[in-house]
Amino acid sequence: MVADAPKPHVDWEAVRARLEAGAAALDQSASARSSAMRSVFHERMLRLARRQAQVRNRERAHTWIVCRVGDDEYAAPAGELAAIVRIESLARSCCAPNGVLGVFCHAGEMLTLMDTHALLGQGDSQAACGDYVLLPSQTRSELALRIDAAVGAMELSEADLGEARRAYSSSDGLIIGRTSARVGLIDFAALLTKAAATGAATCPRT
Repeated sequence: MVADAPKPHVDWEAVRARLEAGAAALDQSASARSSAMRSVFHERMLRLARRQAQVRNRERAHTWIVCRVGDDEYAAPAGELAAIVRIESLARSCCAPNGVLGVFCHAGEMLTLMDTHALLGQGDSQAACGDYVLLPSQTRSELALRIDAAVGAMELSEADLGEARRAYSSSDGLIIGRTSARVGLIDFAALLTKAAATGAATCPRT
């Protein structure tokens, strides 16, 4: 008879150790993948939140019209301006209050031309035909403000406006902020109120 071949010895402890090591490696790999996925999702969430914030800021952005008065640049909210026009003819009055440069006709209406230099504390200026003026949209629509030049327009978000407000304070309240480009933001309603207080509303217009 042929003797049966001896059965191979199985080291079950070693097998169990290898299985446990493999399971631990799989768990570690799954945990690493899960952590990596959470990191990716977190970054995507932050990126989406930033994008949504940028969209909201753009939606809340306001247009400001930049003009030059003397050596400085100022900006007024575009929503409070009806137009920027040039004077075609100007009538001066010897009895006009200080700060009033004269009266002129625009679209069939007589408007009082105010000296924006004087209103902003830059001294007196002179007006001439061809000068630029700001026309208010509604409030004090009988007044107009002389400027030296129209520079352009800029967009300010709510965040930009808040930063500009923090960067500057004005004792008279006419300038409510200043941008990083050194453009003063005008409280247009306050400027018109100061203009009216000079007696401009009673200036002769004939």
